[in-house]
Amino acid sequence: MKTNEIINLTDAYFAGKTTSEEERLLFASLSQNTEGREYFKDSMLLKTALQAIEEPFPEHLDAKILSGIQKQNKAAAMFDYLNPRFLPLYAVTICVIVFTFIFFNRMESYKSEMEKTMQTVKNQQYTIELLMNGLPTVQVKPASGQVYKLINN
Repeated sequence: MKTNEIINLTDAYFAGKTTSEEERLLFASLSQNTEGREYFKDSMLLKTALQAIEEPFPEHLDAKILSGIQKQNKAAAMFDYLNPRFLPLYAVTICVIVFTFIFFNRMESYKSEMEKTMQTVKNQQYTIELLMNGLPTVQVKPASGQVYKLINN
């Protein structure tokens, strides 16, 4: 038998499409043809490697696929702003905004009170200066009769 025929028969054997007569003919031909024998060995190694890699089809593969899709949908829903998972974050955010508003208003009221106080202090200082400048000069008469004037600067 020729090498090409042995190769074709070997491929049919591993595909499971040979009869028992063809198998006997194949093995008889392999004993005489070294190239065919090498091809058969290589095909046998390939088949055993594929069987080692091949995993059985899981019974609940559809359920696993659907649950995987649902997990992806849940991951996408994680960014949904109406998700109840974000309610504590919303509450904290609202509290921070309210406290910030309250403290801002307090600071504004303190600022306005400080401005009023500063204006009052300036008015009082101005009044004191007016009073000091409005007082008559003091004259001191010594016993000798000379008059000294004290000038307020």
